[in-house]
Amino acid sequence: DMETFDRLLSQDSKELAEKYGKTLGIGAPYSLLIKGKAAIAKIQDEVITLQFEGNVDYQIRVGSIFSNTMREASGYFDLDEFETTMDFNLVAIEINNRIVKEIITPVIPQLKVGAVVEFMGAADINLRRLPVKTIEIIPITLQIAQP
Repeated sequence: DMETFDRLLSQDSKELAEKYGKTLGIGAPYSLLIKGKAAIAKIQDEVITLQFEGNVDYQIRVGSIFSNTMREASGYFDLDEFETTMDFNLVAIEINNRIVKEIITPVIPQLKVGAVVEFMGAADINLRRLPVKTIEIIPITLQIAQP
């Protein structure tokens, strides 16, 4: 959950990464699943910023996705099971396209400052590049919370 993620990110990022994250290897970022509920503080072109009293700012991507974050966080796909790295990367592209089409696009008209969103998604942290000011979440679920 977002509260645990935020606390461990500032207090013990190594535990956060190693206990909850997945990585392709040494030096690569860790991809983690994260869930939460928060009001929208700001809407920008490709992201919404959440109103959350944490140690960093949290944003949810609501535009195009160009990352392997969700593929890695799922822990489902193993590079060794693919004939080429291109095939492995095509999996991430397809996941990203489906997220935009099936998860993000339907909720865009409902996004308003002050609305509360519930989400589950994936975020990357790189232990070599901490601390950070912002964590960006790629949603796998995203909906407006019912009052």
